[in-house]
Formats: sequence, C-alpha cells, structure tokens
Amino acid sequence: MIVTFTGASGSGKTTIANAILERVPSAQLLTSNTTRNPRPTALPRVDSYLDRERFEQMEADGHFLWTAGLAETRSGRAETCWITPCASTRSGL
Repeated sequence: MIVTFTGASGSGKTTIANAILERVPSAQLLTSNTTRNPRPTALPRVDSYLDRERFEQMEADGHFLWTAGLAETRSGRAETCWITPCASTRSGL
C-alpha cells in the first residue's frame, strides 16, 4: 500500500508520517522528487531536489510513477522508490 499525505506546509504531514513510522515496523518513507528549492525546515531524505530540465528528462524517460504540478513547481514519485520496498516485503512472506 502506498499512502500519500498532501497538504500545506505546516499542516502536519511529517508529524503523521513519523507517528506511522513509529507504530508500523514495515512502513517506509519514500523520497519525493521536486523542482522547488529546499525550505529552511527541509528534513533529510524527504525530498530530492532536481532542476526543471532534469525532472522533465526523467519524466520523459518514464522514471516516475506519477507527477503533479502546482504553479511553477513539479513533483513526482520515482518508480524505483517503491518497487524495492514492495519486492523485499513480498519476499519475506
């Protein structure tokens, strides 16, 4: 299962994600790819910052499971971010 938290900055997405990570041993945090600049409060391993050209090339190459845009910013989840965790979880069954 993949769960995505979407909301404004400061709305509690990271707090909720951290609570789930503490309570569900098999849960994993996946990195997002974004064209926005890092915020001063950015947490390590939460976002991967790409320039617009690199993002668009990765998108054209089919690297992302999904992408979204808001204003000038693009975001996406790389396909490889979830295949490995899913495969390792299934192999343990």
